[in-house]
Amino acid sequence: MDILYASGRLPLSSPLKAVLFDMDGTLVHLHPSGRKAVLDETLAHFGLPPISDDSLVDRFWFTSERYSIIDNWGVKRPEFWKAFDCERLLQLQITHTLAFDDVGANLAQLRLMELRLGIVSNSAHVSLAHKLALLEPHIARHHFEVVVSCNDDVPRTKPFADGIELALARMGVAPHEAVLIGDSLDDIGAGTAAGVPVLIVNRGQLQSIFALLESSGEDTDFGIIESLHDLPRVLGRKDWSEQDIQAA
Repeated sequence: MDILYASGRLPLSSPLKAVLFDMDGTLVHLHPSGRKAVLDETLAHFGLPPISDDSLVDRFWFTSERYSIIDNWGVKRPEFWKAFDCERLLQLQITHTLAFDDVGANLAQLRLMELRLGIVSNSAHVSLAHKLALLEPHIARHHFEVVVSCNDDVPRTKPFADGIELALARMGVAPHEAVLIGDSLDDIGAGTAAGVPVLIVNRGQLQSIFALLESSGEDTDFGIIESLHDLPRVLGRKDWSEQDIQAA
């Protein structure tokens, strides 16, 4: 496993044209109490008891273990996600969801760099609509050229490449002309499969990612940024002024 471009600039084989973002855990976050509440309500729908192990909640939300966890609950995945994304639980999620405070100005800077922005998320569109509304005070919806739901728009969710490939096709951008910003193993897997460089933003989940990669023996290249504040520098621009930010 190689950790690349953790500092300095992102090494690219051609000029960067587009930046794709994961949504949950990257641009917005659900309070821990909200994560457990949503899972417990989903399990109750299937007559299952609430979760007693908080670490299981984190593994569900932040790692690709979520699929085996659902299987272990004895619930068919399509039925689980249908219940998970029902309107009542979406409202519960939104009640506990906030935009990260490093989103607005830094994404505005990327637009000033004439970079095209997109979102590729495993969330359903009905959920993404609410989350995009949460971002509106920070960055306008129209700045995201494409919004792909891997749940609705493609056959397979991340860590498969389908959603990223669809976003690139809609934007007319080659994989080596884009970068994916995410927070999870699913993002690393999907970006790698699509041939897109991946930057993982540190939201406190890195130890879990490293442990799972080490246990799997996977040899994967990705970069790390400490926050979205690092993006303009890592993507090649260091000299932003307050006037630049306000102009965006």
